[in-house]
Amino acid sequence: MLIDVSDPDAPQLVGQYQAIGIIGEVAIDGNMVVATVSDPGRLEFIDIADPADPTLVGTFQFPGDSEFSGVAVDTPWVYAVGGGFIFDPGELLVVNISNPAVPSLTEFFHLLGSPRDIALEGEHVFVVSPSMLEVISLAGPHPERIGTFPGSSFSELDVLGGTAYVAAEGHGLQVIDVSNPSMPALRSTYQTRGYVSEVDVVNDRVYLEEGYRMQVVDVGDPGAPFNLSTYYVFDAIADLAADGDLAYVVDPGNGLQLIDVADPFQPLLGYFDTRLAYGVAVDQMIACVADAQSGLRVLDVSDPRAVLPLGVLNTNGVSIDIVRDGSHVYLADGPGGLRIIDVSDLSAPETLGVCDTTGWAIGVDVHGSTAYVASDDAGLQIIDVSDPGAPIVVGTFGTQGHAYDVEVIGSTAYVADTLTGLHLVDVSIPEAPVAISRLDNLARGVTVSESMAYVAGGLAGVRCVDVSDSANPTEVGFLSLPGDSWDVQVVGTTLYVADGEGGLRVIDVSDPSVPEETSFYVGADFAYGVWVSGGVAYLADGEAGLQFINVDPECHRGCIADLTTQGAGPSDPSFGVPDGVASAADLNFFVNDWVVGSPAADLTTRNAPSDHPYFGLPDGIVSAVDLQYFVNAWIAGCP
Repeated sequence: MLIDVSDPDAPQLVGQYQAIGIIGEVAIDGNMVVATVSDPGRLEFIDIADPADPTLVGTFQFPGDSEFSGVAVDTPWVYAVGGGFIFDPGELLVVNISNPAVPSLTEFFHLLGSPRDIALEGEHVFVVSPSMLEVISLAGPHPERIGTFPGSSFSELDVLGGTAYVAAEGHGLQVIDVSNPSMPALRSTYQTRGYVSEVDVVNDRVYLEEGYRMQVVDVGDPGAPFNLSTYYVFDAIADLAADGDLAYVVDPGNGLQLIDVADPFQPLLGYFDTRLAYGVAVDQMIACVADAQSGLRVLDVSDPRAVLPLGVLNTNGVSIDIVRDGSHVYLADGPGGLRIIDVSDLSAPETLGVCDTTGWAIGVDVHGSTAYVASDDAGLQIIDVSDPGAPIVVGTFGTQGHAYDVEVIGSTAYVADTLTGLHLVDVSIPEAPVAISRLDNLARGVTVSESMAYVAGGLAGVRCVDVSDSANPTEVGFLSLPGDSWDVQVVGTTLYVADGEGGLRVIDVSDPSVPEETSFYVGADFAYGVWVSGGVAYLADGEAGLQFINVDPECHRGCIADLTTQGAGPSDPSFGVPDGVASAADLNFFVNDWVVGSPAADLTTRNAPSDHPYFGLPDGIVSAVDLQYFVNAWIAGCP
């Protein structure tokens, strides 16, 4: 497929070439595409001078049934590698395509390993096999092997500026100095948590495929690579490439994804896989997740990198929204109505009572002994929950559409309806709610702060509505967003929006008439809900689960060196509780975590200098740098 990406927000298919067989690797030089095709193994030469009409202009097939595993092109020369054409374990073939209709094999070079990939820089070809990197000179009349470097699990490479970047599966990224091609030397290793099988380098950044993740790694100093950011996709990445400010990711489940990497800083702290996270509420580091058909999940999120599942309750409904009030959780459970759950024992949540809400329970808010439920086509349902075991509907208010969310401030309920807009309802008498006013435009989520209501409007973005005069709500500001906004939360003058495919959007609303996006994080699936506390945004990201995003780089963890209470043993309740003093007990506590590789010992980014924005932010790897970072903080003590 040939896709026009001149407008990254709206890529367009302009042409397509159908090969007979499976295309494996492609290389491009000008208007010539060279593709490896299987069954039978061959090279196909495709002219793309007219992108709307790519044309096959020639093929090359070596006798036998061997397949090509990699290809590079520098017209008129094509360099292709494969296994067992004549000799095991593999060969390099050099093909002249001056006349692509009649390609000619000019060189046949025996390799030492079974080739996986090939790269070309200057007068040298670089070939990786699982056990080595081979450097082959093209300067003479015939190819000549001039250097090798031993490896393990090498699978793909890219070469730039005398440095080879090799994907080594479970061994991460190997950075190899090939400025002297006859003596390749290891510059550094960048260890990853998963297997790396795809790599692309552009300027001083390396883009790595790691299953469902793409890592962006700074290699400005090849001897000290460090993570800039991590992007998640829904399906496992099949291939990737980068050019300028865009990374192109092939995700088999979702096609080609274009990712803006102009500013790669996206501090994902961690995630927890759930079935389908719709909503979340967090209190004292305990997250309660509305997890669709899986019901309620209770998680200890005190360490976002090592989330501890505590309890699960299957509700037999579709859990969509959630509120926690002390030891009770109020769950908008779709067709299951409103469910009240006792979470006094976090490991064993227990249903106390259920109330049929007629329509699907989609959104919920609770004040005192009254619950307010946005109940789809049944509008607003007002429920007396003074007896959690026997909740009962005491009042209803029809919104004449599809009520999705509700927030109650004082005696006013703000109801978001996807068809009829934002409703302001007087609920001072729960049994007889009265309409105050209504503002048109789609409303899917709502939150209120002081005299301002912030409305998530689905594909219509977010709206800032002045509700100081509840009888005359007035839209004062609007911001279009790239996704499908579902949920909003405001903290101070910052609005956080769960924007569907657009992920988390962070918006400055200090001047509500001119809302301004300040940052964003694109998740792996569809952002339905958001909760912000302590500088962390908890994003309910659909099938990608619950994601933890650092939305306040200045938000600190207090005194880093204060981890536990002096004299407290492991069975003491104060063990692991800071006491305000950096003592020998804290040093011992950290070292024990560090020795076993606990995620709690991941304090900073490897190789990031002290003046870099990633200094002091975890990178997913427990290393000697984290130990040094803690020791320095411990020596400095607590203020």
